[in-house]
Amino acid sequence: MRLSLRDRIRKRREEEDDDMMLFIFPALYLMSSTRGGERKKRHTSEETGEVKVRRLLKGHVKNCQVAFRMEPHIFRELATYLRRKRLVDTRITVEKLGFLLYMLSHNASYEDLQVFFGHNNDTFHHHINHFFKVVILALSRRYLQAPDPNQVHQKIQDNPRFYPFFKNCLGAIDGTHIPISIASEKASPFRNRKGTLSINVMVSCDFDLNITFISSGWEGSATNSRVLRSAMSKGFQVPLGKFYLVDGGYANTPSFLAPYRGVRYHLKEFGAGHRRPQNPKELFNHRHALLRNHVERALGVLKKRFPILKVATFHMLEKQVKIPIAAAIFHNLIRLLHGDEEWLDHQPDNIPPSTFVVVPSGDQMNDLNVGSVQGNARLVSYLTALVGKGSPKLNMITRGSPKMHKFLATTSAIKKKASPKCRKAKKNGGSPKVVKQRADWNPALEKSLVDILHEYKDSGYRGDNGWNSKGWNKMVKEFHLRNKYANYTKSQIQDKEGKLWESFMMGGGNDDQETFDWTKCLDT
Repeated sequence: MRLSLRDRIRKRREEEDDDMMLFIFPALYLMSSTRGGERKKRHTSEETGEVKVRRLLKGHVKNCQVAFRMEPHIFRELATYLRRKRLVDTRITVEKLGFLLYMLSHNASYEDLQVFFGHNNDTFHHHINHFFKVVILALSRRYLQAPDPNQVHQKIQDNPRFYPFFKNCLGAIDGTHIPISIASEKASPFRNRKGTLSINVMVSCDFDLNITFISSGWEGSATNSRVLRSAMSKGFQVPLGKFYLVDGGYANTPSFLAPYRGVRYHLKEFGAGHRRPQNPKELFNHRHALLRNHVERALGVLKKRFPILKVATFHMLEKQVKIPIAAAIFHNLIRLLHGDEEWLDHQPDNIPPSTFVVVPSGDQMNDLNVGSVQGNARLVSYLTALVGKGSPKLNMITRGSPKMHKFLATTSAIKKKASPKCRKAKKNGGSPKVVKQRADWNPALEKSLVDILHEYKDSGYRGDNGWNSKGWNKMVKEFHLRNKYANYTKSQIQDKEGKLWESFMMGGGNDDQETFDWTKCLDT
């Protein structure tokens, strides 16, 4: 009995101590937060966030453009759609939409939103999470639509420079890097070739500058081809017989038409002060660039309207990945409702340009000659059509001076002939010249290279950005030991490794050759 009574007394004292702590700790917190004085209310403005948003919508159009990057009638149309579909609380739809658009327009943190709208952090956290998890997903189904494959776009159909050569083209694809912020221990895969942290986002658009598909989330070290292959495995489809225009960073396949490599391509190379296209390949590249330029213009407008895409944000990575998708949706909505874009050229960015992050831009040329034999046949067929049905300017080229004929070649093959000086030097026994051996690969040599790559994959020579120089030197030496008659240089072996990788990623390659388990070389 004594033990039982003693236990009960001890238990009662412990409960009394717990009750005392529950009283003391809040009291100490209040005393420390007020510093012994009266606690002050933070949000004292009589103008609530909803009233402030409605005032901006009723005021001058420029005020709404600066605050939310769109005109008032577009803001109201979007709010009405969200209310009608019950995607947000119908009572305060306008204010909730203002939260998200102000954040995207100014790269605003929750503290910034508190100052502007007058709510606490929990309110913004709840509503913005709801937008990214529910609303953006629903809006993407409505405003990110693939083009109709049964219709030829008006810009192609009405222009003899493009029709019928590009009549099966659905649009253009490009990759763009969006800066991110992430913990240092997780940063390595996101470091791009500029040394900054970013994600690689794939964007496709039609010839009205509407974004038809976007894939966001791949690390900045990933190649454009890898992002494209991932998108194809997750729903991005190209109808049979149709294709998209891509730059030199992608392999050339039946569904993705790339320009000729080693030939003038960018529009600035054909601009004022430069020669017009001098041969069929340059003419094809020029027309290809004119059409593919639509996706570059779309990305330019997108980043100009939402400069948050140029800086690292304050949010978790999961939200940072969805920010480009949200921006693309609002871009399409603004274009659908005929929003103005000219004001962007005269409006300073809401975010200081000094905070913009340097990321890779332009195409990183892919040294893969052709992703597939069918892709090569497509280029040849287009060149044949261009030469046969081209503009009078092209026909004038073929009737040019004798010097001009040196630049022209048939579309089936291009044979290089030695110059007279070279033949004379050979005849007179000139100085010996080191001739770089052409790398003629066969299935046995390819298998040998793959085996070596597989053997060295766990040796520590392969990092996040590929094989290091020491690893390549060892593998090249090993390749020469196993294949004594293959006198290839280090760069030729590196090129072959890149081609095998690209063929695997894009599903290309020659069907007549043996296929190897390329993935075993890349296991990490």
